Amino acid sequence: KRKRERSASNQYQGTTVESTGPVIEERGEKRPEADTFFRKYVAERTPVVLRKCVPDDAFRANQWNLPRLKEKAGEVDVRVELRTAGKERGFGEGNFIHTNLAALVDQLAAGEQKWYMTTQDAGENDEGRPALLGPPLNALREDFPLRPELLRTLVPSTLNVWMGSSTTGTSSGLHHDQHDNLYCLLQGRKEFKLFSPNNAIVMPTYGDVVHIHPNGRINYAGCPTRADGATLDADEQWKAACKQRKAEEELADAEKALEQGKEGAEQRLAEAEQNLESLLDEALDQEAFSAGTDEEGDGTEIHTAKEPEHFCDRNSESIDLPYLHCTLHPGDMLYLPAGWFHEVYSSNPHRSADTAEASYHMAFNYWFHPPTQKNSTIPMKARIGKRNGRSGASVALSNLIALQRCEDSAFVTAGCVAALAFCFLEPQLHSPQSVPFATISSHLHQWTGQATLLLACLHLSFVCTILCPPTMTKRVLVTVGTTKFDALICAINDASFQFELVRLGYHVLVVQHGRSASVSKKARNLEVQAFDYAASMQEQVQMADLVISHAGAGSIFEALRAHKKLVVVANDTLMDDHQQELAMELAKRKLIVHGHPHALLQSLQEAHVHELLQYEPGTAENIAKEIDVAMGFG
Repeated sequence: KRKRERSASNQYQGTTVESTGPVIEERGEKRPEADTFFRKYVAERTPVVLRKCVPDDAFRANQWNLPRLKEKAGEVDVRVELRTAGKERGFGEGNFIHTNLAALVDQLAAGEQKWYMTTQDAGENDEGRPALLGPPLNALREDFPLRPELLRTLVPSTLNVWMGSSTTGTSSGLHHDQHDNLYCLLQGRKEFKLFSPNNAIVMPTYGDVVHIHPNGRINYAGCPTRADGATLDADEQWKAACKQRKAEEELADAEKALEQGKEGAEQRLAEAEQNLESLLDEALDQEAFSAGTDEEGDGTEIHTAKEPEHFCDRNSESIDLPYLHCTLHPGDMLYLPAGWFHEVYSSNPHRSADTAEASYHMAFNYWFHPPTQKNSTIPMKARIGKRNGRSGASVALSNLIALQRCEDSAFVTAGCVAALAFCFLEPQLHSPQSVPFATISSHLHQWTGQATLLLACLHLSFVCTILCPPTMTKRVLVTVGTTKFDALICAINDASFQFELVRLGYHVLVVQHGRSASVSKKARNLEVQAFDYAASMQEQVQMADLVISHAGAGSIFEALRAHKKLVVVANDTLMDDHQQELAMELAKRKLIVHGHPHALLQSLQEAHVHELLQYEPGTAENIAKEIDVAMGFG
């Protein structure tokens, strides 16, 4: 018999359960305001049920049904669990098979109750970092935002969809998660029993609990982490990565100086090589140390144990502790903070004899990295590095869905050929994309002697005009102002960010870096321009299609007055409350996207998913009216 009394440190500072009762509920058609929701529930680590509510106006997953899923994502490969017959708790006890979503939909439509789709392997991107979405959600991307308005300041970890059928009810098993959970029920019925993280030490988990963080994150023996889930040396890893990037840039500059025959270039190159080699050796030593730590095992993260450490060896009915309970119906949501133990019973009604509609249960959930501060503007001040072979929030967020290395497009090549032909044949036609097809046709008859080449060029030009609108010269302007903002520059230098810029159609990246680290180019088809200061940024702002700015009021309003799509990135090292409040208010009014360096790629995605409002400058007349109202004259 395993010993249950364990010695562990408990720093938990959130909600506890003194007596059994229902989960707090919020009702009403209007979604709670994000900052209010954070203050009441997220900061206090309090579960809450929201009845008949969606997490974001762009959330359309609540419109899914089996035919729609089969039509939109039927060919997507998924992993499905075949539950063991006669088992009340089916989760993790069946055999897994690989099939496609259409096969699962057909089974559920036929009344099959042993097939269940749980979390999917999202895989990794080219840099070995976990992706945000796995199948089938990557084929349903247009139906939901990556970060919902309700929890707009939290950092997403993973998104999932759950599908199955059970008229008698099946159990998830009693366990906790290491992330905050926003659970949206789409079909069926879900019953929850919740136990506070404050009880983690006495819960019968398979792993040995050694520490409970203030935000509810639970550490097990052999796997110490910070409250944000990063390893204890995450800050050192971040600094080392920045040093290595800077050393690589110095080596490239030294090689260029040697090619140009500059004085002292050989000595500079030798020093640069030695510095980079030293940093790489340190990185290898750190990896070797981390690999040695991993050998002790971490059931929560890499699942080497037969039973995950964060699961319990019995169900909730055997736990003699007070708990909270709730039942979700379609259209309801549950916010569940990290570390809360829960058992979920999933069920759906019997199929009615007078209808052909299938009976099943389905849910969609967001997992977020738990906040480490009670500040809705900066919920996670600390940087998050790589942890035990998996990435922390700053890494996970730099690898959002559908990240693909942008290769040369056939249409782009065709457009270049057509442009050269037009420049040769008609000097006035410098840009084929700006020439109406009628004008192109009128010139066709003048060049019958070169009909074959011209027809090909004109056809390619026309196709390029229709299918490749003039986005190839779209520009992004990044400005840090007069202060040092290395965290933003590091985020800009991230290859994933630059590849995403290209994927979105940007091909020029202009960076005003001030006293910050230098800028490097990582993506093909991206022209990078950098400078430290300029007497005026007005011309650069006017030329930009997207502006990524520090939180200075001058820079913000210069971009807004120019009606530019704007992402404002907070500089945590300055902690200027006025700047933070201004950015938060403008984001609330949907004029900007308010982001952070560790989530820059997420903010970039949001700026293109959510439609921002156009800023209208105030007038003296409006101010006078406000004063009249305040004084009781109007």
